[in-house]
Amino acid sequence: MTRIKLEIILIIILSATLAPAFTYANEIPHRTASIEQIAGYNWYHWSNPETDACIIWLGGGKTTPTYVTVNPYSLESLNTMRFIEDLADHYGIFALSKGEIQYTVDSGLVSKICKSVRKFGYEYVFVVGYSTGGMALAYELTFPGDYESGPDAGVIISSMLDWQEMVERHKTARGIDLYTSAQNSERVRRSVILMYGEDAWFWGQGEKFFKNLPEEGWMNDYYFQKDWRLMHGVEHEVFTLEADGSYDSKPVEIIINFFERVRASNLNTENIIQKISVSTNGSSNNQQVIQVLYPNKIRSYRIFQINLTTPPIEENPTWVAIFDLDSNRFQKMIRTNLLVKNQYSIDAISVTNQSIRNLIVALIGYKEDFQFLGISKTMSIEVEHNPLLIIMTEIQGLDIKIDETTFQTNETGIIQVYLESGNHSIDVPEIVLISNGERLNLISIDNEINNNSKKIYFEKDREMTVRYQTQYQLSLISEYGVISGGGWYDENSTAKIVLDVNLGEPVHGGLGILTFDGWSDNLESKNLNHEVYMNEPKLIEARCTFSTTDSPIWIFAFVSALLSVITFLIYIMTFRRG
Repeated sequence: MTRIKLEIILIIILSATLAPAFTYANEIPHRTASIEQIAGYNWYHWSNPETDACIIWLGGGKTTPTYVTVNPYSLESLNTMRFIEDLADHYGIFALSKGEIQYTVDSGLVSKICKSVRKFGYEYVFVVGYSTGGMALAYELTFPGDYESGPDAGVIISSMLDWQEMVERHKTARGIDLYTSAQNSERVRRSVILMYGEDAWFWGQGEKFFKNLPEEGWMNDYYFQKDWRLMHGVEHEVFTLEADGSYDSKPVEIIINFFERVRASNLNTENIIQKISVSTNGSSNNQQVIQVLYPNKIRSYRIFQINLTTPPIEENPTWVAIFDLDSNRFQKMIRTNLLVKNQYSIDAISVTNQSIRNLIVALIGYKEDFQFLGISKTMSIEVEHNPLLIIMTEIQGLDIKIDETTFQTNETGIIQVYLESGNHSIDVPEIVLISNGERLNLISIDNEINNNSKKIYFEKDREMTVRYQTQYQLSLISEYGVISGGGWYDENSTAKIVLDVNLGEPVHGGLGILTFDGWSDNLESKNLNHEVYMNEPKLIEARCTFSTTDSPIWIFAFVSALLSVITFLIYIMTFRRG
């Protein structure tokens, strides 16, 4: 098996898949922002020159019978700040910088803010209302005639829209209509998406608001769209998983997809859609051909790119648009000048439960009306919905068992596998033999020490690190005595060995005296206690020799015994004569 430096693996993996998750500091604001005076309040403005759309963030606050409040950005949780930061990568952002807003039913504040924000040059103004901020947004959406300068679309997150307990307690309160928006949502005329956590007890209020909304379709010159998302494993903050408090970016992708559909909705004319249908059924009507490069497989709730090359088009303005053949609606559009540039990369997101997305890229021009100018081939893209488990090790070809299936690490020591949400077991080898004298000993799985099996609950992408310690074998030999201390040692550790032998005593029947000459790795050392630095497998020999004497001791012993016998015999003979 081949070992790989874990540090390199971590850099590669984290850079490729986790960088967005760890680029957020705790500073406030999270990026350079200007301070703008809007509707009597100070707002952070994070501009984004690459977009013609912005988001007004209305955060949570407190509820009273007469008004609700919106807190400043500085009081948001870290995950909320991160959520706003992710949205700021795609849109301009406005968030209250200090103080609090007291929103009342007669203030029309959401509409006033939207009207003022348009002066910054944004073509599209969206509002994301969280908790009490969503209550203010929902209330104004139910009065479209009174607030015509309101948002182009809205997102309502975890808001109390049909709070009957509050209504019963304060029936005559001046602001009680803030808590009954769900009863009037059939009057809504601007596109809206509602997002709630299934662990929040009040999510049914949002569902009621959604069910009372009008059907999707054209309303005068505006195409109305709606969506309802009940998020699994979350409560009030739909971007925070209840299991461990970690951040989940899925709501960001859902919101981006919804806003992009709203931006492209003015292309949803029967004229254009009919021409696309004719072209995809085999009749091109002399339409220009768009060359596209796209991935065959994508992840749900992940941005992917479509690269395209178009012929020069004289019509100006011109839009490059993504059209969904399954929903028969446009998903995204980019305004461009194809006489200047004919190669583009366009981002897309899949936030549906479909396993296959059938998309095309279309060229749309405008001359008194929208004109269908070009089309790509149909792009059938497979969608992977299961979360991804990444197991990082230092070893190529390592067998790791996940549930009942064995997987093997690739050349970089990594396993990547898609698993269904739920409980799973991970089992790794405790010992990995590299050679006769080298092995790897398991240290931890995901920082859990001395356990080669781990149970996990898996519901979003996750990385696990399996750490091993290199060990080398120390082998010992000695012709004399008993030598101890051999075995397996961690790399760069120090082994202590001991030779137990009686030096100076006769050996080999008294032919010589035993002496210690030293250790095979250090003959100068005459100490029977020895230390060995383990930077590789090692064989250590304790070297002893015996030295012969000039008058062998056995001669003296023989002569002594012979003299004793002779003396004894002489004594016996003398005794008998007497």
